[in-house]
Amino acid sequence: MENNSLKYGYAQALSYSNAIAEIFYSVMKKKYPLDREIKSYFRKHDECGSKDRFVITESLFSLFRWYGWVKGKLPGGQPENSLKSKKFCVGLSAALWLDNQPFAQFMEMLYDVAEVETTWLQVSPEVIEDKIKGLSYSFKIRKCDVLDLIPEWFKKEISSDDDLVAMIRLLQKRSPVWIRIQNYSQELVLKELGALGVDLCQHKMVSNAFKVSAGKFNAKDVEAYKNGLFEIQDLASQCLGLVCEVRADQSWWDVCAGAGGKSLLLADQMKGQGRIIATGNRKEIEKRATRANFKNIQIEDLDKVILSQDSFDGVLVDAPCSCTGVWRRNPDLRWTSFEDVCERSACVQKEILEFACKKVKEGGVLVYATCSVSVQENEGVVTHFLKMFPEFELEDFIHPFTGKSTGGMIRVKFDPDDCDATFAARFRRK
Repeated sequence: MENNSLKYGYAQALSYSNAIAEIFYSVMKKKYPLDREIKSYFRKHDECGSKDRFVITESLFSLFRWYGWVKGKLPGGQPENSLKSKKFCVGLSAALWLDNQPFAQFMEMLYDVAEVETTWLQVSPEVIEDKIKGLSYSFKIRKCDVLDLIPEWFKKEISSDDDLVAMIRLLQKRSPVWIRIQNYSQELVLKELGALGVDLCQHKMVSNAFKVSAGKFNAKDVEAYKNGLFEIQDLASQCLGLVCEVRADQSWWDVCAGAGGKSLLLADQMKGQGRIIATGNRKEIEKRATRANFKNIQIEDLDKVILSQDSFDGVLVDAPCSCTGVWRRNPDLRWTSFEDVCERSACVQKEILEFACKKVKEGGVLVYATCSVSVQENEGVVTHFLKMFPEFELEDFIHPFTGKSTGGMIRVKFDPDDCDATFAARFRRK
């Protein structure tokens, strides 16, 4: 019986490690998003159960989160048998230890192959300096520096006012789940999620924003979600909707609507009235708007809106960007983004603002936003826009999280609100 158990444990560990190695090296080679590669792998391997998917997915996120420290131990290419590769097992097990992953049996097998000194290897400490000591003693990974956890090119992108080391420390923490309750249904949502053992913490300034502080749930299995009573939406994204300050009698254009998260937020703030034109993923926006019963969202093709005679009380440009503000949520992007990603993104952002601003009515509002911490994508684009379009000026607004005056621009950081980083600027057409 014991031998069979060992055989089963080894086979499972081999399956996990090979899957992790295959996906990891594919992402590094192709530069495709990690979540895309994970979905592709599981489509091909439908024999993977929910536990298998969880272990593989979480291990990959840990590996990318701590790649800057463990990369020196990893093989240059995918090993033929990852559970026989000492180097791969050292790198992977170190990343799992750093992230305090609870995969005891899997990690023990990795430790065995890696010949890790486990005598003093307990729970990974919270303090980064203590983590470095553990890496040196048990994994023989030495000369680690906090700055190694980000790519070199990123250092020149942030503001001189930012504490880079403090930012990196926050980047190493996992992102929480935030929900936004809509359709005035707080009591129903809180009751159902509470019955599922989910603890929620309400934001002190944003009444519809709740952070999941304990417990887990699959939104698709929750009746309140299926009935359109809440959305999974990071607090930083919810902030952008508040910057817009929409009214129920207005018309708005959500230019880069994507899957429609902010279109739904605006629709909820407008109490289902007014008009929102969304240019994004038609299928996804329609599905979400129907679920929430928002009839004031109209999905259109981008070219059609640009060529139309329409103008709007407000235009929201949540522009494509380098996504450096969501590196906590997508740690793979640190290592797969090209060095000029911020520069190239800024060029695209300027072009989008150029055509979008022409659709703002006189006296109307234009809100520009990114999920980036890059100065050239944020303040740099704003400076360029004001120079090119003097008919617009920055308009002061109240910071949704602090209640203080902003002067027309805000930066939401990872801390103290424990959310993604974002930037927003609000302009008024004279």
